Amino acid sequence: MGALRFGIFSFARDPYDQLRDTWRRVEKLGVDSAWTDADLNVPGYSDFEPWTLLGALARDTTRLRIGTLVSVPPFRHPSLLAAQIVTVDRLSGGRVNVGLGTGGPPNP
Repeated sequence: MGALRFGIFSFARDPYDQLRDTWRRVEKLGVDSAWTDADLNVPGYSDFEPWTLLGALARDTTRLRIGTLVSVPPFRHPSLLAAQIVTVDRLSGGRVNVGLGTGGPPNP
């Protein structure tokens, strides 16, 4: 069995400085990965476009594996999503994990 790994999930909410500081803090604590949402259609969940946000967070962290929970292909053209993923992966030095799913609104 492999080593146990831990990650955090953060909603893509303002202010950016607070989110950045949280990711830096957990990185220093030894957390392995950090994830953000891609819920562009759910009011109040996201203030930022997720792949643009991950590009910024990639530059503000050094070791965390990063990604979205989850990116929804029907909301983005597949070639655009692939280009976003490749761009962030290169900016991060190869630290992107990709979560793909069907997405949808939260259950009431």
